[in-house]
Amino acid sequence: MSADPTLQVSVLLPVYNAGRYLPEALESILAQENICFECVAVDDGSTDDTADILNDFARRDARLRVLSRPNTGIVGALNDGLALCRAPYIARMDADDIARPARLARQAAYLDTHADCVGVGSWVDYLDPEGEHIWTWKMSANPAQIEHDLLEGGIGGLVHPAMMLRADAIRAVGGYQAECKDIEDYDLFLRLLEQGHFSVLPEPLLGYRQHPASINATSNRGARTAIANRLMAEARQQRGLPEKVLTPTPATPESSQLEWIDLALLDGNWRSARKTTCRLFRSVPLKTAPWQALGKLIQAALGKLRIRAGRIRQFVSIF
Repeated sequence: MSADPTLQVSVLLPVYNAGRYLPEALESILAQENICFECVAVDDGSTDDTADILNDFARRDARLRVLSRPNTGIVGALNDGLALCRAPYIARMDADDIARPARLARQAAYLDTHADCVGVGSWVDYLDPEGEHIWTWKMSANPAQIEHDLLEGGIGGLVHPAMMLRADAIRAVGGYQAECKDIEDYDLFLRLLEQGHFSVLPEPLLGYRQHPASINATSNRGARTAIANRLMAEARQQRGLPEKVLTPTPATPESSQLEWIDLALLDGNWRSARKTTCRLFRSVPLKTAPWQALGKLIQAALGKLRIRAGRIRQFVSIF
C-alpha cells in the first residue's frame, strides 16, 4: 500500500469476536485530537457482531478502513493490517482498550522530535472488565532501562496496544513472526532494538482492559516462556551477555484476578480490590482463589491499622 503524505499515523487494530468492547474502543480512536490519522481494522473471521459494528462505524467515518477475511490468528491479522497502513507511524490498539484523546498526538510529536527512537509507549491505566480503574502502571521512560528489561526476558514496560512505532522500522525487520504467536510483541521489540531505542511517555494514554478471558489469563504460559527463552538467548548471545533462563509461572483466570487485587491494593484502590474479590466469590466460590483474595484484603487492612496505630502513638508521645 502506497504512503499517504497527508497521514501522520495509522492505527493498527486487529479484531476477533470483540463486539462487547469494540464500540468503546473505536469511539476512543475516532475522538483523537489534533492529529491526521487512519484506523485500519482487521476483522479476523469474527463470528459475533464485530463485522456489523466495524462496517457501521466505517460508513459514518471514512478514517476507519475495514479488512474482513477468514480467521488466521493475531499475527496474520497484524501483518495483513500492516500491509494496508499508509502513514509513517503505526499506533497499535486492541479492540477492548480505550485510547485517551491526546494519545496519538502526544506520541507522534515525540517521534517527530526524537529521530533515534524507534517506538514510544506510555503509562497505562489498568481497567477491569467493566472499565473501572484498577491501578496505573508507571513504567520507566529510560531507554537503557527498557533495553535491559527486554534482555532480561521482561517486556520492558512496553505495552503493545499502547505503542507507536515507526512503520519503516517494523517493515525493515520483517513485521510480525507467526512462530511467535502470543508473544509476537516481545519478539518484535527485541528485533527493533537493532533499529533504535524505545521510550515511554510519563502519562497514562491508554486504558488497558483486563478480563478473565484475555490472552494473558488463558494462554499456555509454558509455551510462551519457551519461545521467550529462545528469543532472549539469541538477543543476549548477539550482545555477548551470559545465558539466562526464565521459569514459567502457571496462569488461570483466577490467578490473574488475584494479581489485579495485588495491583489495586498497591495503588490504594480498595474499591477495585473488593469488587474483584466479590467477583471471585460469585464465579468460583468453592475454589481457594476467593479466600486467598479475602486474605489479601484482611492483610492489607491490618497493615493500614498498624500504620494508623503507629501514627497515634507518635502523636501521643509528643505530649
